Amino acid sequence: MGGNSGKLCTAGVVIHGSFSRVHVSMKGLLHRASPSIVGRMLTKKSAPSGPDAARTSAPSSRHSPGDGALSASVRRIAPMQTQEIDLSTPDGAMSVYEVFPDAEGPRPAIVFLMDGVGYRPALKTMAERLASHGYHVLLPDLYHRVGRHVHFDPAGMTQPEKVAEMRKLIGGLTTDMLLSDVGACLDLLASRPNVDVARAGAVGYCMGGRGAFIAATRFPDRLRATASIHPGGIVTPDPSSPHLAAAPATARMYFAIAKDDMFFTREQADTLGQTLTVLGKRHQIDHYEARHGWAVTDTPVYNEAEAERHWAAILALFAEELRP
Repeated sequence: MGGNSGKLCTAGVVIHGSFSRVHVSMKGLLHRASPSIVGRMLTKKSAPSGPDAARTSAPSSRHSPGDGALSASVRRIAPMQTQEIDLSTPDGAMSVYEVFPDAEGPRPAIVFLMDGVGYRPALKTMAERLASHGYHVLLPDLYHRVGRHVHFDPAGMTQPEKVAEMRKLIGGLTTDMLLSDVGACLDLLASRPNVDVARAGAVGYCMGGRGAFIAATRFPDRLRATASIHPGGIVTPDPSSPHLAAAPATARMYFAIAKDDMFFTREQADTLGQTLTVLGKRHQIDHYEARHGWAVTDTPVYNEAEAERHWAAILALFAEELRP
């Protein structure tokens, strides 16, 4: 489409970008790729192929005072607008992929926090799928302090030396840095006229799953629901372990735990569940029959069946907590 392009200044934030319309297919996630150039118009379109389907759940731990079990959310697929922007932060410009339905707002919003592999087309496609259900979605590049669009080849994540490099980058993203970036995204959403910022949530994968949980504890008045998908580092032996700071959280929280995950063991999941139960927090912990990283389409361990199961869970969570 032709459309809004150039520079926009809002709420003290300088944004560069160009909007484009796309359509999202719920089933063909691997056939799409979005360019990573700021301001470049997206021209790809794919015909809608149907709504997300509900999947059968495996063993789970569910504690939701006053809430029933998660149910599947089925919504009509709608055309959307996308843009990639530079968002000003105290540490420099941060690329953010912004996608939302063409329909008028006010609409709920979700911050999508990337995995350790980095900001890349597969995550943009996932953000588009999420937005097609009626959400205004922001996907920030959390490695922006290291360089522009820094990411690894997912196929190389089976190599120990590549995993070590990735873990070094993950370790360099401090909690303060993460919260600064999430706060900047929430401020941007608050400046969007078609966004109901009172109905906001967050979803994250791998390190982003940890980030979504931490954001729930630090922005209790700004996030109503969070989902942490194959996360790590939420429960640690350290006195400053994130799970020990959960008391302020008011969001309903969902956790999808990978099978035999060294970054989040079953014992750690039990500890998290016990902690949140004692605190009276609304939460659900599901264990998946897939390896760490299964939900992201371009990873070597992508598992379509379990990925679809996670989609059903998070779409139900956000529909129940963020929709009117």
